Amino acid sequence: MKTHFRWLVLPVLLYAGCLLPACSKDKKSNVPGGSGSADRIFYSGNTAFKILDLRSGTEKSIINNAAESHQERYDVARDGSQIVFYSESLTSDDITFTIYNADGGVIKTFRVGKYVSGIPKLSPDKSMIAFIWQPASTYPDKYVAVFSRDGRQLRAFKGVDDYAWTSDQRLLMVTSNAFYLSSADLSTAQQLRNLNGLPEEPEQLDISRNDKRVAFVSGSHIWMMNMDGSGLRQVTSSGNREWYPAWSPDDSRIYFNLDWTGNCLELRVIPSDAAQVINIDPHTDGPAPRIMLNGNRICSQSQPMARP
Repeated sequence: MKTHFRWLVLPVLLYAGCLLPACSKDKKSNVPGGSGSADRIFYSGNTAFKILDLRSGTEKSIINNAAESHQERYDVARDGSQIVFYSESLTSDDITFTIYNADGGVIKTFRVGKYVSGIPKLSPDKSMIAFIWQPASTYPDKYVAVFSRDGRQLRAFKGVDDYAWTSDQRLLMVTSNAFYLSSADLSTAQQLRNLNGLPEEPEQLDISRNDKRVAFVSGSHIWMMNMDGSGLRQVTSSGNREWYPAWSPDDSRIYFNLDWTGNCLELRVIPSDAAQVINIDPHTDGPAPRIMLNGNRICSQSQPMARP
């Protein structure tokens, strides 16, 4: 059964074929704005996917991605032990998902038929991967699909534009008109709230580790709400754009990318409990300091994923 989102959402099971499994450099750094933190920041640079360790002030390149056209397509397990990425084939419509360990070694790969978009997201226990999927058999219908690590399609919800996992492995989802939260077995979903009060449809959802709040982007700025749909508020404001909010492991900070120069998504950080909207001046650190490496700003092509 294929069901559009209304008050209750039913999942749709789709068919997918699969294929079973078929650079490192350290830099010393001082990290103003991040010093004293125990976080590790996983992010994609222009030539490699990297880990910036704020405890030691060192950076390590682990996956060469210089040839990839979409360097934002990474997700990192909550414990930082595994990484997932997908890429298109040059000779077919297949999409290849690759799961890496934290050193960049390949653990597993599988393939899915066209079309895949957005950022893949590992479930907290690392047993499932969710992503936006438009299979050829039902194109142009769009789904958030949930797959096993060996390429078996498990669940799908129709009409979803973005999503994030809760710690108990439910999916928080957003459509063109509302937020929804799935059941624990991913069999149904119920509406949390509509999108009234937001300038645009939310995207780039990231849930706090204690499952109490979700941060997201709407109208090019960061917003936040409680996981029951209450407490909607704007977090950042500027004459530019703030992208990819990401909670720190202790939920006290939100890392994000500031897009203000046209050629660099600048890695910055803000407190998560600010009482008022944080007005960001890109020319100063102010309330949203830059994360620095060897005295230089960091340009991130992906969400800056903070892990312990």
